[in-house]
Amino acid sequence: MRSPLWNGVLRRYGVADVLSTVFADGHGCWGWLDLWRTADDGPFTERETMHLAAAAPVIAAGLRRSRAAQMRRDAQTRRDPPPTFGLPQQAVLTLDTELTATSRSASAGDWLGLLQPGPSPYEAIPAEVYNVAAQLQAVEAGVDSHAASASVPIGLGRWAVLRSFRLDAGTDPAARLAVTIQECPAGERLDVFARCFGLTPRQRSILELAAGGLDTAALAAALGISPYTVQDQFKLVFAACGVRSRNSLLALALGTEHGRHVGPPKP
Repeated sequence: MRSPLWNGVLRRYGVADVLSTVFADGHGCWGWLDLWRTADDGPFTERETMHLAAAAPVIAAGLRRSRAAQMRRDAQTRRDPPPTFGLPQQAVLTLDTELTATSRSASAGDWLGLLQPGPSPYEAIPAEVYNVAAQLQAVEAGVDSHAASASVPIGLGRWAVLRSFRLDAGTDPAARLAVTIQECPAGERLDVFARCFGLTPRQRSILELAAGGLDTAALAAALGISPYTVQDQFKLVFAACGVRSRNSLLALALGTEHGRHVGPPKP
């Protein structure tokens, strides 16, 4: 086998075949699964592969609905905690070309404690850090075009956003990677919320404009639809999100005790 992963890691454990799937739908990626077999077990069969492929969309939908349900539970138990729990505004880590952590900012420890521990013996660095760093490498290699970023829940309805980029990439092709961690900005949280609840593009636009402070008439003018259509769309969003008012919707979407505006919508 020519796979660097197999040659570098899996072969030493006797892994002879891997069956992988990504749990994704039209709203985002919600997880993935790798199944390993040793030579004694034999390779995965076509029937097993097809079975997993058929189950993947159902599992993806369930994972997405589970995340939406957790958002609702967080909103019910939250008592308006400080916006960042007293955390530093941002943490920064650097990694070498082998994704070994080489340095971190003084603020990193507080943030890392809120994320998922990495695999042994790399527990000190959360898996999400490795994921975004590996995604940057995939983008650079032309394997994938998705941004090297991820939004992850950190408790009490709050989310963190991780981003990876190359330091001094213009002068050093082997430059180290950097990963930043900070609280998810309101605009990006709206995007996560809309994905979790499966909102349509029109419903997402209405949510974003409402978060920017537009009333029904202004929303209708901005979208080129009637006020009645705006109200009908809100009813559909309320039903999907389990709320009864715009204030409750914005409070749930923005992670606040009461709905608050996030500034004017983007042009």
